[in-house]
Amino acid sequence: MSKRKHQDLGPYITKDIWRKGKPYCVQRPMDICKRSGLGRHYGRYATPKEAQEARDVMVAEFSEKENVAKLDDVAQVYGILPKEKTDIEDIWDYLLKIEEGAKDKNEREKAQRIKLPNRPCALVPLADQHFGGKSNYSQLRADAEIIAVTPDMYAINAGDTVDNFIIGKLANIQKEQPTTFEQELRAAIWWVETIAPKLLVWISGNHESWTRKLSGIDFWRSKLRNCACLYDPHQCVFEVEHNGHCTTWCVRHKWRGSSIFNPTHGLEVGWERMGIDYDIAIGGHTHIATLHREFVKHGRKRDAILLGTYKLRDEYGKDLGFAESYGESGSGAMIMLPDGRRFWTDCLDTAADMLDYWRSKF
Repeated sequence: MSKRKHQDLGPYITKDIWRKGKPYCVQRPMDICKRSGLGRHYGRYATPKEAQEARDVMVAEFSEKENVAKLDDVAQVYGILPKEKTDIEDIWDYLLKIEEGAKDKNEREKAQRIKLPNRPCALVPLADQHFGGKSNYSQLRADAEIIAVTPDMYAINAGDTVDNFIIGKLANIQKEQPTTFEQELRAAIWWVETIAPKLLVWISGNHESWTRKLSGIDFWRSKLRNCACLYDPHQCVFEVEHNGHCTTWCVRHKWRGSSIFNPTHGLEVGWERMGIDYDIAIGGHTHIATLHREFVKHGRKRDAILLGTYKLRDEYGKDLGFAESYGESGSGAMIMLPDGRRFWTDCLDTAADMLDYWRSKF
């Protein structure tokens, strides 16, 4: 049987190679035996696992009585001791649940789908509203109300709904903002709640992400919990099914691959770089203008839609030397007809009129 030099270090396991059947023995430390009057042997077991389980039980039985204090004539401590920690098996169980959740999310993400009613519809992407700054608030309110009251018109939000100047150097800009943080959020929440019944997709922009990166709190996810929309802080890929016709959409706030010659370059080359076979790409962030450009990949005509901004004056952009934006909104509408045709317009009033016209044709 193996020897143990320091028998006061806690319960331990020995193995008797000559004993058949149950060679593993759990033994009590000598000091516990002297003070408790118990024998050295706690039990014999057939496998190391059984012996370890028995040892754990013994530790639990004597933890309060024997491990709180080594001697009866000294101060005794009751409560959480330094050696207490989460059992490693509990940690593994938790990690395996995380793995299963990630796998399930990946599978559901590949199958995201929006089914439209079999009549003319309009999908309205919006971006860069920048509540809190010097934005076109009359247009923001008008566009929200058009979406809310127009039958079969739905919204896709592509990020930077608020200014949210809370980080580093940008926090200094907040001192010159025309609104307080509270006013900024209250107005943005009203706007989101107005379009919420028609909201199909929500993507956050870099301005929203600052709250999540600083605090770990995804503010807009919590606000949209009762909204039946696809949600992702970065990117959303989904299929739109309309009377048997399907198109794949990819919505991001920022796209890699800028070009001074073609503002929608990143949305077009992203088709190859990202390995996503999308028909319609939506992006924002640049504040250049609301632009629509068709491009061809693998024999199919596709659409790149770069959204402008509702911001009217951008002191930060001026400071950095950015070009002024064209237009006064970051929205437009893709008219989807049941026969598979689609048309783009950068005016929601025009989109509402087109829906009225096409309803009479189907």
